[in-house]
Amino acid sequence: MGVQLLGDIREVFAEMGCDRATSQRLVDLLRRREDRPWADHAGSGLTVRRLASLLSPFEIHPRVFRNGRSTPRGYCQEQFRDAFARYLPSPPEGSATPQQARNSRHFVDGWTATDRASVAHPSAVKPLETQ
Repeated sequence: MGVQLLGDIREVFAEMGCDRATSQRLVDLLRRREDRPWADHAGSGLTVRRLASLLSPFEIHPRVFRNGRSTPRGYCQEQFRDAFARYLPSPPEGSATPQQARNSRHFVDGWTATDRASVAHPSAVKPLETQ
């Protein structure tokens, strides 16, 4: 489920054409994807809290952004770079290429991907232990 979520988040960022999104905006866009489980996730659908919980094993946590007087929590595309590279294949044809990504202020520096066979299964990902 975590890898599917990462793939959908990568697609949502590409569709939005920006490099950050509030947690609520990301949840809303994920829940609109009819062919995905996010509208019905855990019975009542994906929530901001559930999104944070699903991303936590990848060491991706919401950040606070300043937008005028408001300070919403959300995610930057850059936070996903390592997880995208580890768990997802290269972006599909027709999406932003690494060169296009470098030339756009909306995308982080190019995507890289590792061979799926050399990547641990997402259930093997364990959060770092803090003392």
